[in-house]
Amino acid sequence: MNDELKNFTTFPLVEEILSVTKKEIVTGRTRVRLTTSTHEEIVKKELQATDVVVDRIPINKYINIEDERPEIRTEGEITIIPVFEEVLIIDKKLLLKEEIHIRSLITNELHSLPITLRKQNVVVEQTPKSESPK
Repeated sequence: MNDELKNFTTFPLVEEILSVTKKEIVTGRTRVRLTTSTHEEIVKKELQATDVVVDRIPINKYINIEDERPEIRTEGEITIIPVFEEVLIIDKKLLLKEEIHIRSLITNELHSLPITLRKQNVVVEQTPKSESPK
């Protein structure tokens, strides 16, 4: 019987073929808008200022030319600058005429300044298909 089956030929009578297509359907629309709003805000910041006060202190003290001269120096917050004048006497000597004392005065002040700040907001609107414009 095996020999009999070998002699048969099979032919397909029906064959199914799948075809897939796609179609775009609008179901609604989405709109995105940016809006910008502003508001004023007061910024408060402490600012520092330095003022300089100059005092002229008379000394009028003679200094020998051979002696070491006073140099510019700082004592605490004060910078001292010696000022000399040559004076002709029988001997030539240095007269410490004056000292200039410089002090720094630091003051703090609170300043307020209005500034405008901007803020952006996003509005998203979705409309269903029946309300969509054509």
